[in-house]
Amino acid sequence: MVDRAKRDSAREILRNFIDCKITNDEFHTQFPGSEHDLALRAIRSNVWMLYSDLHTHKLSGKHKPNAETKALLERCVLFLDSGFEFEWPVPKISLTNILPNLRRRAREFMGMSPDSVPVRAASNGGDQTVWPFFRRTDYDARLESD
Repeated sequence: MVDRAKRDSAREILRNFIDCKITNDEFHTQFPGSEHDLALRAIRSNVWMLYSDLHTHKLSGKHKPNAETKALLERCVLFLDSGFEFEWPVPKISLTNILPNLRRRAREFMGMSPDSVPVRAASNGGDQTVWPFFRRTDYDARLESD
């Protein structure tokens, strides 16, 4: 079920985070949840894997996302603006998906360049290159509608 009001709020909060208007902590506390719209839970989980929660920061300087991560964040904004149902399994925080994030955070803590690669849900027939969209045709249609 699409929760239009919460998706609109989430889209604005994520856009503000991407545009460095709010910090990671503000993003985390402001981003809405929903029992019925699984996209909100999934996007929040995936975005959490992309930033450091060791300290408060914006997505700038050493925390600026690389091209792949920026593309994922922009797709999330597009998805939140859409009326598409979320068809992926909701990512669960577990050792199998948290270890790459911990490695990235350890590299960051040691002053090394983090190689942030988003952790996505296991494929069940969807196109992972357009996550959170399930099908490339849905993503392409959403891009063309702007």
